Amino acid sequence: MAARAQAQHLTRSSRHLQTDTPRSQKKEIVRNVPTENGRGVPFLINTFIPRFPHGQIPDTVQYCTQFAVNDSPTIAWAFPAGSIDQNVVSGALKRAIKRRIPWLNARVARTQTGSPPYELHVPSPTCDFDAFSTSSTTITKKLDSIIAWTPNHSEHGLIQAHDIYESMPLNPRTATNNIQEYVQKQLPLLHLHFVFASDMALVSLSWSHAVMDAVACAQLVAAWEQEVLHPDSSELCSDTDPTRIFDFTQDVEVPPGWHPPGWLPLSIWSFWPALRGFTWTLIERYRHPLLDGSIYIPSVMIRRWRKLAATEMEHGEFVSSNDLVSAWVFKHAWGQNYHGDLDWNTIFTAVCARGRHFALPLSLITNLAKSCVAPPIRTIDLREQSLAKIALRLRKSLEPFTDELYVAKFVTQEYRRNKQHNGFISALPEGCWGSRVFGITSWARQDLGNFTVRGVKPISCLTYNAQRRVATIIDTSDDWRIDMKLSARQWNALKARMAQENESLHD
Repeated sequence: MAARAQAQHLTRSSRHLQTDTPRSQKKEIVRNVPTENGRGVPFLINTFIPRFPHGQIPDTVQYCTQFAVNDSPTIAWAFPAGSIDQNVVSGALKRAIKRRIPWLNARVARTQTGSPPYELHVPSPTCDFDAFSTSSTTITKKLDSIIAWTPNHSEHGLIQAHDIYESMPLNPRTATNNIQEYVQKQLPLLHLHFVFASDMALVSLSWSHAVMDAVACAQLVAAWEQEVLHPDSSELCSDTDPTRIFDFTQDVEVPPGWHPPGWLPLSIWSFWPALRGFTWTLIERYRHPLLDGSIYIPSVMIRRWRKLAATEMEHGEFVSSNDLVSAWVFKHAWGQNYHGDLDWNTIFTAVCARGRHFALPLSLITNLAKSCVAPPIRTIDLREQSLAKIALRLRKSLEPFTDELYVAKFVTQEYRRNKQHNGFISALPEGCWGSRVFGITSWARQDLGNFTVRGVKPISCLTYNAQRRVATIIDTSDDWRIDMKLSARQWNALKARMAQENESLHD
């Protein structure tokens, strides 16, 4: 979940792709391709012409990225059976990538020097490299035989713990969580999968988190939807020149030893407390195994929460729907009697750096979120404080991470560090030591849940990952969903609370 900021710097090199190339055939040029990376950003762009079979001329783009963990997050949309043409949807995605993010046909590779360990190779437009692989599954049963789902616009809140969770039929790529598999198998960065059930057609897109976050995926989905409606659209995106985005880091001073608030540099002194906390977490998960599940919160319930919260806000205070949804799960799953009153609990979330610095526009296609840890709170305080107060506490705890000066420092620090290391963890979250952690990432307010195919709107939206580490929050119009892993006792606590929330809707 913890993504790294980007940085980019043009350089020249005579590095080869796969074959030895005579010196006379090498050609160094600079291309302004929209190439942003995931956990870090591209900082080396090399282009040359090696000898390749069949006249192919691949360009090489080297990325200094953070590949310490490679999750493959997945978003899926459920449509009525018979409403989806696989060829139409696949063709539209191919055109959208070519028009909007042509560098997504890259492949992960190891560097020759090992510093940084990994990079991306981007072929030239003349090479026929697919940006995504495609697969499909046909099942004779209904969709709920492999995953639980809730239709949009339901009147009541609903919580389901998944007794059945078949990751392979849902999307085979979700089982990939090791960057080595991308390297060894030369996997495309995206995978498009179709599930044709007796009652539903499911379209799911899985991508490498190392190169793209949900905000970037939302821009791809918007272009994808446009291509379904208007094939070969001529609309182009005015992206910032990727060769100049991170020039501002040259003028940013980062004091030696500086680290983001709530984080400590990895050292022998920070390692042992972190190891104790990790061991404690493993023991608790052994005693109380985690189960996949989902929470559906209807728009009427969200409006009620916001109305109640407004009565507790002082002048100038505000909480969003996202704050309230996060706080509701945190309060009622972590604040129960099965946890000691004086136990510490914290929220581990991500703040997007886009739009928080003049040089980081919202249009960046990359993974540009920084992990943040809220100050721990006692279980008894979670239990006794109102939903609005907990939501406000969460919002205020994240404000320091949105300051432009802070954003400039952490982007600069990551840029400089990633020149040498992009496969390692450099800091540990101090707030997680000795605390039970609720990890969340929000995909809300990106219109990701409303992918429409030729006027056919999705009946439901799902997110999943076989190696899920954090909860995913997403909205479909005014309805909200949270997909996550919890223990059975936490799911039971949330179900009991949701029953009370549903009753209150009729008061």
